[in-house]
Amino acid sequence: MDELSEFEVALLGEERPCIACRLARHDECVEGCETCHPEAEEAEEATGEEFVSVGEAYSKSVENRKHGSTAKELKDPKSTGRKRAAQLYPLDKEEDCEWRGKKNCGGGRRPIIGCYDGKQKHRHHGPMKDPTKNHEGNVHRICTACHMHWHELNDLIYDEKDYAKLPHDPLDATVEEIIQNRLDWLSGEVGKKYELASTKNTEKFNQRMQKVDDDE
Repeated sequence: MDELSEFEVALLGEERPCIACRLARHDECVEGCETCHPEAEEAEEATGEEFVSVGEAYSKSVENRKHGSTAKELKDPKSTGRKRAAQLYPLDKEEDCEWRGKKNCGGGRRPIIGCYDGKQKHRHHGPMKDPTKNHEGNVHRICTACHMHWHELNDLIYDEKDYAKLPHDPLDATVEEIIQNRLDWLSGEVGKKYELASTKNTEKFNQRMQKVDDDE
C-alpha cells in the first residue's frame, strides 16, 4: 500500500487502521477501534480541527486528495511542491550534473550549454519555475554553474505562459562548445551580449544561488 500522507498520519498515527475502519465500517473492526486506531482522538488536538469519526476524517482526506491537495498543502502549495520534488528527484552529490556535456539545456527563451565536469548540487525547476510543476523534464539535478547560468539568462525575461511552451530539449554538446561557453562566461562576453539577472540585485541573486531548491 502507499505511504500515508502527512494529513493522514496526523489523523491516524503512523500505523494504518484496519480495512474496515478505513472504510468507516467500525462495527466490523476485529480488534476494536480503541486498539485499532487509538491516535484518532488525539488528532483533534494536533490539527485543531473537529472530526466526528475516524471514518469521516479519512473520507475528508481522500476527498481533498481527489482535488489534488490536502488542507495543509492548500495553505502552502510551493513548500509542498518542493518537498514533493525532493522525494521524486533526490540529489546525489557524487553523481554528475544532469546537464553535463549537453547544450540547449533548461528550456525557455535562453537555454544554456551545460558544464564539463559538474556534480549535482541544486534541484532546479525549469523552464517553469513554479515548484508545484514536478513533472519529468521540469525538474533537474544540476551543478551550481549550470544553475546560475540559466537563471542569469532567463530570470529577467521570464514569463510562465511563454516558458511553458519552450521545454527542456537537450542535445549532446561538443567539447569545443563547452569550453568556449565556459570562456565566454569567464571573460564577460555573455554579460555583454545579454542583460544578466545578477546585475539587478547581486546580493539577492547570490543568496538564491546558494539554495538547493528554487524559490520560484
